[in-house]
Amino acid sequence: MVRLKVSQHFARGGRDFAAHDGGGVAMMFGLLSVVLFGAVGGAVDFAQAYRARSMYQSALDAGSLAAARVKQMGGTDAEAIKTAEAYLEPVKKRVGLKGTSDYSIIDQGTAVRGKVDLSMDTTFLAVMGIKKVPISLVNTA
Repeated sequence: MVRLKVSQHFARGGRDFAAHDGGGVAMMFGLLSVVLFGAVGGAVDFAQAYRARSMYQSALDAGSLAAARVKQMGGTDAEAIKTAEAYLEPVKKRVGLKGTSDYSIIDQGTAVRGKVDLSMDTTFLAVMGIKKVPISLVNTA
């Protein structure tokens, strides 16, 4: 039985370790899974933001058109704005994003402008440092 010196034992182990090429797939998967998680998570967060934006845009458009109709029928500015805001309330309750909304009467009382500025908290992208997705909408009817 041949006894190796400690230094020879570690040298042989180091050479064997350096020559070993197994496990590369696991290492690559581990590194790429971070990128994959970020991409899939980003897609989920942006899909939620797009859905919220679409819902707010529809309500903003409907509210502006309804307010313009109130003005056409001889209603006051306050009545028109109250009508427009009534279209946004159900969406605000359903989606629940933080932000501001504002309607104003423009062009000497012949048009209505609606504006919404929101921010949506992210779930997956927060891990990557993106805490919020801004959503800004403007329309005129």
